[in-house]
Amino acid sequence: MTWKLSEAMTYKKLYGILLLLASLLANQAAFAAKPAPPKDNKLVEIGQRIYREGLLPSGQPLRAVVQGDLGLSGVQAACIKCHRRSGLGTIEGGSSVLPVTGTSLYQPGPAGLWQRFGFKTQSSDIFRPAYTDATLGKAIREGVTPTQRALRAPMPKYALGNEDMKALIAYLKTLSNAPSPGVDETTMHVATVIAPDADPAERKAMLDVIEAYLKDKNSETRGETRRRQTSKEVMFTSYRKLDLSVWELQGAPETWEAQLVEKYRQRPVFALVSGLAGNHWEPVHAFCEHTEVACLFPNTDVPVIQPDDFFTVYFSRGLSLEAEVLAKHLAAQAPSGPIVQVFRDTPKGAIAAEQFRQALQAAGQTAPKERKLGSDEKLDAKFWIELVKTEHPGALVLWLRSDDLAGAEAAGLDKVNTYLSASLVRDQVPQSLKALPNIHLVATWDTAEARQPRVARAQVWLQSRKVPFTHEILQVDTFWTLLTVTDATKHLAGNFSPAYLIERIEDMTESVGVLSIYPHLSLGPGQRFAAKSARVWKFSADGTLMPASEWINP
Repeated sequence: MTWKLSEAMTYKKLYGILLLLASLLANQAAFAAKPAPPKDNKLVEIGQRIYREGLLPSGQPLRAVVQGDLGLSGVQAACIKCHRRSGLGTIEGGSSVLPVTGTSLYQPGPAGLWQRFGFKTQSSDIFRPAYTDATLGKAIREGVTPTQRALRAPMPKYALGNEDMKALIAYLKTLSNAPSPGVDETTMHVATVIAPDADPAERKAMLDVIEAYLKDKNSETRGETRRRQTSKEVMFTSYRKLDLSVWELQGAPETWEAQLVEKYRQRPVFALVSGLAGNHWEPVHAFCEHTEVACLFPNTDVPVIQPDDFFTVYFSRGLSLEAEVLAKHLAAQAPSGPIVQVFRDTPKGAIAAEQFRQALQAAGQTAPKERKLGSDEKLDAKFWIELVKTEHPGALVLWLRSDDLAGAEAAGLDKVNTYLSASLVRDQVPQSLKALPNIHLVATWDTAEARQPRVARAQVWLQSRKVPFTHEILQVDTFWTLLTVTDATKHLAGNFSPAYLIERIEDMTESVGVLSIYPHLSLGPGQRFAAKSARVWKFSADGTLMPASEWINP
């Protein structure tokens, strides 16, 4: 259901008004009496498939007509395309897509408010009456409100039979129908997950930032809570004290999801923020999908890449992105000799090597030669000399950590284009390698000098709170995550839905991204990786980085 603005309105005024209206409408939905939830779970499941997938129980695609004669079907006709997963709507161009949750539909709507802000309407009604099942079905089929006002495009008119309509309405009544159990009247509970193979120094660096940030935020929230109690402004309705749980996992990865389920049972949380892992994140990702808890920007090089998953949002595709970018770069370079990749038999090494192999072959290149190392195999100068002498590489790709590179400078790498992974070496490339003329680094972030203006706010904030600044990328990423999440919660307008939180983050990531280590961050509906490109860098004679490629989005 969509309203359109008059053309006389300026875009600046338009955007401010749309934000206000979206908050007002969502806030109205949050605090309204809720319609009785349907008791037929099977009916709700059918309605969910219609809403999300555009698929009828018969197996036929959902069909609709928009703008008079333009036909839509299947996923293109699915309600989720405009009204989003939460059903709480969004802002698209010059239009605001209204909430379609049961709590918003089954109560009067403020039509007069739209008119006062310049919306073109065909009715002088001050309020839109609450929908009933019958009038809602008519709106979905015929595009008219209970007062017979025509809904404007791009709201389609759907061809739905009575039973299919009943199922869709049953599902709408469940959308964002109850707040997260991780939120109460005064407190929003969040957690951060730390895997047992996380680096201890990185663990401390991340927790230092989180604890300082929440301490600072909660001191502000005391004043915000008073404003929430006395102010009429919708923004203040979401202010809560933030309570942090640190969920430390133990044992083998296959036991982690069960541990998380038990921790959540004991203390439900609204979202998982940041987090840290070594070789695995799959069990945490699975927990968030199964429990429908938002998992926001964990610090991991091995994110789960599942296009249809919703509840986990990452900074980038990590090692997979680096591998694809490097493959594309080398395919264009056409090395004079074979491409040789070296990796350890670990989850990180296997993921990087497999993704690089596939991407190189997809680019029409010969599969690389490979050296797979044991997880504990020691490397020294003898190993590197033998490798170069035996393989005669035209390009050498090393999916290795910085401590694996000892002695590599003795192998004549000044004559071989050698490529390192920023995810694995971090910012700890040995000086002996930086001094060589053909050492490269593939990274999703840019140089320290280029990113300094963007990360200055985080640095100043951490210094003022006396947080040791020991891991720049990790700590700036963590600070950015907290800043983004707390900003997004201000705009929930009392709708404590994990899906709605993610949608608000999707909408605002690009504007907040200017404060990150990445040159560009953005998200859109269904996108789960904010940094979509990487670049190949080369060390100059003085050890600084200079571009060896453009930013590559594979």
